[in-house]
Amino acid sequence: MHTRYTAAAAQVEAEKCAVIAKEVSEKQANCERDLAAAEPLVEQAEAALDTLNKKLDAPESPCCGQGRALLWCFVVTMQFRALSIQSDILGGAHKASEPIS
Repeated sequence: MHTRYTAAAAQVEAEKCAVIAKEVSEKQANCERDLAAAEPLVEQAEAALDTLNKKLDAPESPCCGQGRALLWCFVVTMQFRALSIQSDILGGAHKASEPIS
């Protein structure tokens, strides 16, 4: 009787494991599909950034330092907005237009 119970319990666990394995396999396939779709966009963004960096670093560019400063202001502003939006989504007390203190 003990062997029969153990075999039945093992079968139940094996079925649970099969369900989990199927779910994980589906999630992996979804992640791989999303990654494949995102990789070209990342490459395009990196190429655009390289072009921008070359233009900002060009010796004939009279506003090399100004361009870099403007770029950093843009990056900081976007990070600030992302943090503000994230805080709003999570129920933060401040508005997106107010500075985070």
